[in-house]
This record gives sequence, structure tokens and C-alpha cells, in this order.
Amino acid sequence: MHQHLLKTGNSVVLSLPEEILDGLGIKEGDHVDLEFDRAERRVIITPVDPAVAILRSDREFARQIDEFLNLFRPVPDGLEK
Repeated sequence: MHQHLLKTGNSVVLSLPEEILDGLGIKEGDHVDLEFDRAERRVIITPVDPAVAILRSDREFARQIDEFLNLFRPVPDGLEK
């Protein structure tokens, strides 16, 4: 099955046919893991359990908040009073 890659903004999009989505048990909005097998020049798509996707999102959000706080945590001398 041949597919055409489409340009959307700054990204390139691959449209997956419904039979592949059904076979993977995924739908629009679901999370997937992508792997690239360089030796075989293949992309591997693996569905991600929704609970795992939420946990990953929560960890990433916590990391971003921590990074932000560390950036602005140091208070210049004299401002803490």
C-alpha cells in the first residue's frame, strides 16, 4: 500500500488508512510510540495505553514546571525583603 506524504505547516503528515488504525486499535487523538529501525528503514508504530500516556504527560508537565521554577527561583539580592 503506497501513501502520499502531505505538508501541513512545518510538518509532514502521513495519513493512515482506517484498516491500519483498526488493526492497531487506535483512533484520532490516541497516543502512539514511534520507533525507527535504521537497519531496515522502517517506522514502527505501537499503541500506548491511555493510562501510560496520561502518566507520561503528567511527568513531562512536572518537569516543565520544575524547569520554570528553577529558572526564576533565585531572587536578586534585596528583593526578598
